[in-house]
Amino acid sequence: MLVKDAKQKENNHFKRLSKILLGKSFNYFSQTMSAQTEEQRITEIIDEINESWLFQKFDKIATHLHEEVVLVQRDFEDAIIGKETYIEAYQEFTQHAAVNRYRADKVHVFCSDEVANAHYQFRIEYETAEEVVQEKGIDVFTFKKVKGEWKVIWRSVANVKVLRADKSVENKD
Repeated sequence: MLVKDAKQKENNHFKRLSKILLGKSFNYFSQTMSAQTEEQRITEIIDEINESWLFQKFDKIATHLHEEVVLVQRDFEDAIIGKETYIEAYQEFTQHAAVNRYRADKVHVFCSDEVANAHYQFRIEYETAEEVVQEKGIDVFTFKKVKGEWKVIWRSVANVKVLRADKSVENKD
């Protein structure tokens, strides 16, 4: 009988403890899931942007941009401001360069309620009429939540390393 009472007490204690912990765990779990969902959504947006410019589907990029988005050039001295000029920059690049290879590593996202930052390392090889260019660096995005949707408000690249190979006949000895 004592064993049965001890087990009953243990079960009651376990049930109370579980109820307390489960309530807290559930709240923590739902907050964590919400953050993971936001981070996943931002990663998806970056993937969609990359896929869209690689396949020249510029209208898809526009859906993810804030009207006053800023695209900072790699020298951090010049910037392109506005959704239309941002898209034009992608269009101009793809008109003058053929991408041979592109790789984006895992996206790292830091998210709050209304603002998120994301970055990843990239490698690209492309050709223009004059040269073959290999670049690697870090792509950096800042997002703002507008009417429930994440919009890019800032993009820049950092730590860019560039290797250029001239395609001209004069340099081939």
